[in-house]
Amino acid sequence: MCRAYLLHFCRVAKPSHFVLSSVPKDGLAGIHIDVYPTVTEKHKILSSSFLDKGSKMGEVKLDVERFMRLIRNVPDYPKKGVVFRDITTLIKNGDAFDEVISIFYEICKNKKVDLVTAVESRGFIFGGALANKLKLGFVPIRKLGKLPAATVTEKYDLEYGTDTLEIHKDAILPGQKVLIIDDLLATGGTIQAACKLVEKLGGSVVGVLVMIELAFLKGREKLKNYDLFTLIKYDQE
Repeated sequence: MCRAYLLHFCRVAKPSHFVLSSVPKDGLAGIHIDVYPTVTEKHKILSSSFLDKGSKMGEVKLDVERFMRLIRNVPDYPKKGVVFRDITTLIKNGDAFDEVISIFYEICKNKKVDLVTAVESRGFIFGGALANKLKLGFVPIRKLGKLPAATVTEKYDLEYGTDTLEIHKDAILPGQKVLIIDDLLATGGTIQAACKLVEKLGGSVVGVLVMIELAFLKGREKLKNYDLFTLIKYDQE
C-alpha cells in the first residue's frame, strides 16, 4: 500500500517493511500509517511538515517491527504502572542504530540548518551521530551545573517540582538555525525548555526530531509552534 502524502510509505516484501521515498510538492502534515507488531500494542510511524515542499528524499527502508523488537520494555520503572522504553537495546545493534540516524538524516538533509543540539543524556547519542552525518557542529544542552563557562538557563515542570536546563551563552549565535533531537517525547517539558534556550540566544528552531513519542502524555501540545517529526508513536503505556 502506498500513500502519496508528505512521506510515501510503501508496503514491500514483508508486512513490517516500508520504503520512504520522494515527497510530493503539495506535502501534507500529520499523516500516519498504523502498524501492529503485536496483538496487544499499536505503534505508528508519523510524518510531519518537516521537509521543504518539492524536496526529494533518498530511499530508506523502515523496518518498524524490527525497531520495536529491539526496544526493551521495562515494566514498573521508574515507578509502578510505568513501562520504560529502553533504547539501549536498539542502539547497541549497529545496523539498527545506523538506520535510525539515516532516517533522521533523510528527513532534514535538505533543510537549512547551522547546528544540531540535544539534551543530556540519551539525546546526545542521536544528536552527535546526526550532526556528524550532516557535517554540522553539535551543541549540548545540560542539567544545571554541568557546563563550565557562562550559561543561560531555563526551568521546566516535572510531575513533582521543577528542573533546570542550561546552555553556554556563546553556543548559538543570533540568527543561527538549530535542529533539536531527542530520544523521547513524553510530557514535552524538556524539549520545550530546549527550544526556549535556543531562542534566548537568538537562534531559530527549524525542527525537532524524536525517536519515540508517548502520545498519551500529550507532550506534542507544548510543541505545537515547532516543526516536529516523531519516528515511533505509542498510544498507550
